[in-house]
Amino acid sequence: MARLLRRALPLVVFAAALSFLAGAGSTQGTKTFVKNKANEPKTCATLWKTVGQPTYVSEAAREHMPVCHSLYFVSHNIKAKTPDWVIERMNKRTGTGKFKRPGEDFSPEERVPEEGNPRGGDYANSGFALGHMAPSEDFNVSCGLMRESFSYANAVPQVGARFNSSIWRRLEEEVRETAKARGTLYVITGPIPRDSAGNAPTITAAENECGKAVPLEGTSTKFVCKEHNKSGGTCTAGVTAPIALFKIVL
Repeated sequence: MARLLRRALPLVVFAAALSFLAGAGSTQGTKTFVKNKANEPKTCATLWKTVGQPTYVSEAAREHMPVCHSLYFVSHNIKAKTPDWVIERMNKRTGTGKFKRPGEDFSPEERVPEEGNPRGGDYANSGFALGHMAPSEDFNVSCGLMRESFSYANAVPQVGARFNSSIWRRLEEEVRETAKARGTLYVITGPIPRDSAGNAPTITAAENECGKAVPLEGTSTKFVCKEHNKSGGTCTAGVTAPIALFKIVL
């Protein structure tokens, strides 16, 4: 799990919520991937330098690749085919525009290798919703910025009606209201994975400022894959479904 370094800013809100993702997947084709400036964190340093980047407990254990977008910055997990975390910078203006959510599907992230994207059919008829980490509504000052948020590098599997369009949406709305009231915010969002044994982790009492242990509960589904969606087979590849989500607001 990523750890946030650097100093704390005046407002810190932490929310861990059960995650449970959908839509049709696709791939980039067979072109050879070549890193470019979008894979250099310094390209979008204005999005993260004030708060710093989260760091990994073990860098060697992660196949992660930085991806810069206009208003959000991703550490993309190639193996999981989801982000490990997404940083976005919000202010009073970015989420108070008049543009509506574009009627389009998520698309492959061109700034990561083909194997880092879901395969065609991984999400189709999976029963999960494709859940934004940096919400499109946070960028409704521009239709182009909203479309930019529909990248597989900015999404994880979530249960739809009971989570993505309910509890999680209300949390996202609260964050936008906070940006309106406070000005610039830095928001870090991402999935909480299972432990090394594949089980749901527990936030220990020592890790929780309230001094209470919090066992996380979530979907029993570990992967979203086309093999299971079509015939009920076992997933040997696909997209990793998280046990929970976190959102940190500074």
